Amino acid sequence: MWELVRRAGLRILDQQIAPAGITITCEGAAKEARCPVCGSVSRRRHSSYTRLLMDVPADGRTVSILLSVRRFRCVHRQGRRRLFAERFPQLVRSYARSTERLDALLTRIGVFLGGEGGARLCEELCVPVSPDTILRLLYRMELTPAGELRVVGIDDWAWRKGHQYGTIVCDLETGRTVDLLPEARTEDLVQWFTAHPTVEVVSRDRSGLYADAAALGAPRAIQVADRWHLLKNLGNVAERVLAGIRLPRIVKLLKRQMYGRAGIELLRKRFLALQS
Repeated sequence: MWELVRRAGLRILDQQIAPAGITITCEGAAKEARCPVCGSVSRRRHSSYTRLLMDVPADGRTVSILLSVRRFRCVHRQGRRRLFAERFPQLVRSYARSTERLDALLTRIGVFLGGEGGARLCEELCVPVSPDTILRLLYRMELTPAGELRVVGIDDWAWRKGHQYGTIVCDLETGRTVDLLPEARTEDLVQWFTAHPTVEVVSRDRSGLYADAAALGAPRAIQVADRWHLLKNLGNVAERVLAGIRLPRIVKLLKRQMYGRAGIELLRKRFLALQS
């Protein structure tokens, strides 16, 4: 933690370690700062203010950073900004209240657990944040564009369960969500497949809508049923087969497999002997 502060170009002024948390007071170590608008370097200090930042926990305690930020006068007279504040991009974004590495941790928690579940876990990790904070970080997360898709899966997903449904498209080779279509319509899927001509395999459910869309948009692709629907089909067939078999017959077959004919005859004789 202290090494991170030094790498960001800060000088530690004070540190307080208490059972409830750790507080570090620091300021910029450089004597000048660069204007973010015109890029000129200035040493003309104007004033300063303090930012309170939250960092990743340490030793089961919350970590807070009191960062003294200096304002400088821009030396470029024709510049649009007269005053600017020094920035520390390795530590924190502008106007943020948490460090970059804490934001990265909260983003990963949000990806796996969502807002409510992530907030409950963060409470146990001594990082008290609200579910809305985690969701804002998820909305801000940059997604790397998908490359050439070869095996995709399509299915329904709910904007509002029971009212409005769209279509989710996943890359089954990487396990990533590729696209979310606003509606479950054949025309939208045909356009999507046309824009991704490298698709070779389409995994789908038994819906005729997705079958038609894949046939029209990706006629060369192989259509397969996904695992859940394969197991569902197998369960339905097994249920129909077992429904036509009487229970006594099944019990008799199981007994024959377990004891054989001689064993069943012996059990019958013992049972008659006990009755007499």
